[in-house]
Amino acid sequence: MSKVLGFLKPLLYILAYFVFAGVFYYILPDSVDKYGRNVVMAFSLNSIVIVSYLGFYRSKRLRSSYAFSFNKSAVIMILFVVTFLIWILSQTTASYLYQVFGDGSFDALSKQNSSADATLLVIQTLILAPIAEEMLCRGLLYKEWRRSFGMVFSGVLSSLVFAIMHGTLVHLPGAFLMGLICVLSYEYTKKIKYPIGVHILYNSLSIFLAGISLPERMFMTSWIVFWNSLAVGLLIKALHVLSKDY
Repeated sequence: MSKVLGFLKPLLYILAYFVFAGVFYYILPDSVDKYGRNVVMAFSLNSIVIVSYLGFYRSKRLRSSYAFSFNKSAVIMILFVVTFLIWILSQTTASYLYQVFGDGSFDALSKQNSSADATLLVIQTLILAPIAEEMLCRGLLYKEWRRSFGMVFSGVLSSLVFAIMHGTLVHLPGAFLMGLICVLSYEYTKKIKYPIGVHILYNSLSIFLAGISLPERMFMTSWIVFWNSLAVGLLIKALHVLSKDY
């Protein structure tokens, strides 16, 4: 029974997140446009998530109090390179999935973003979303599951939830891979600022390198399946290796 409760309890954070999102969205006056509502909603949710994280979970240590000694510059460089490579893979995968299956949710999101104020778009994408989503998915969801189910299972599951939260098919694989990188960075450093940094970097690449041209062979089915399978396998293996040190 305790295992079941340990599994279900963190999902209440996600449910509460979306309930509050809906409340904040619809209580705003009609004079606020749709994207402005999203920014206000994101700011409000950010405040709630940060207060929850600082008030209830920041003082709770992970199962092991041991933290790796690490070279900060080396970790930042590795995270930058890995995140960039995963972003490239995610872009090719997203384009492939869109061409094969289409995605109405992605079309609606793209239309909304194209009409949004550029400043608000940057604030939400590069500040509000990374902080709120990392504190929610890594600082709360992952940390809570980790106490009951261990590092690997919790890392994979929280990354999957994180990917599903984005609400589009084309974003699913990339968000899942980024979630795994964020879990690894969080576990290795024990500091939430590193997964937040990874998230900001990933979103920055999506904004400033959007429309980058890539070789045609990278959009082949065999290429997509092979490199995504390899990336998932390596990241989960790294999480498994990391868990052996605890």
